[in-house]
Amino acid sequence: MNAILPFQEIQGRYAGEWVLLGDPETDSDLNVIAGRVLAHSASREEVYRQLMLVEGNSVAIEYAGPLPADLAVVL
Repeated sequence: MNAILPFQEIQGRYAGEWVLLGDPETDSDLNVIAGRVLAHSASREEVYRQLMLVEGNSVAIEYAGPLPADLAVVL
């Protein structure tokens, strides 16, 4: 089983990739501060495919880098 890593370390390891995190830890503003890397890919679609395989876990999907210019974020 993968260890829970701080999000800063995840950003360093997987820069420019989408990351599926299990057991995410968040701050009071719900920003991810740590998690267990379940999948990562430069392809967002691939990470969402991996999400379909995760059952019964708390998860988060984050981009490890500056958001692409062509990406819109809805809060």
